[in-house]
Amino acid sequence: MGQANELKLTQKHKIQTQLDVAKTIWEQQVEIAKTRGRRVANRIVSFHWPEVRPIIRGKEGKAVEFGPKAHIASVDGFAFLDRVQYDAFNEGILLEESLSKHTERFGTLPELTLADQLYANRANRQFLDQHSIEHAFKTLGRPPSETKEEKQKRQRSFKKRQGQRNHIEASFGHLKSRFNLNKINWTVPGGETMQIQLGLIAFNLNSALAKA
Repeated sequence: MGQANELKLTQKHKIQTQLDVAKTIWEQQVEIAKTRGRRVANRIVSFHWPEVRPIIRGKEGKAVEFGPKAHIASVDGFAFLDRVQYDAFNEGILLEESLSKHTERFGTLPELTLADQLYANRANRQFLDQHSIEHAFKTLGRPPSETKEEKQKRQRSFKKRQGQRNHIEASFGHLKSRFNLNKINWTVPGGETMQIQLGLIAFNLNSALAKA
């Protein structure tokens, strides 16, 4: 009897949750009709996965993606999850947060940070300069007054770091294609984060074996 009652309560809760989702969808559609197509905050786009949000990517063949967005740090070939959420976020403002988590993991800030130009805002540049952390961002303003040799040295250093950055970007693609982060399909509560974490664990174990 106890198991039967528990099953009934579980089914009742599931039905009530679905009814709540259906009610929210109906209310949102009424709002859209009243406002003649004005956007509705947190509009539900999937009945069976109401938390999911469309994320505008602008990539060829894939302008919009659905699912949680993860902010991942790569350190010496290993990947670490800094943040995951359904709502789209600007990762460019998360550099300081990511470096703070790096300090929690390793006890110190890194000597070098390789990030794409999305992170190259003035606040991030100032933070990196204050903590003597090198980076691969393009120089702001006019080119510095330098000799031919100094210019060539700076350009070689920039190309080297861009090559390192490209390697990191490739590892993110590897995470998606081989370790199942290209399609998050665990819809149980907390399942999406668990799938990402397990994918990162598998990736890191593979990296450790490669270094052994």
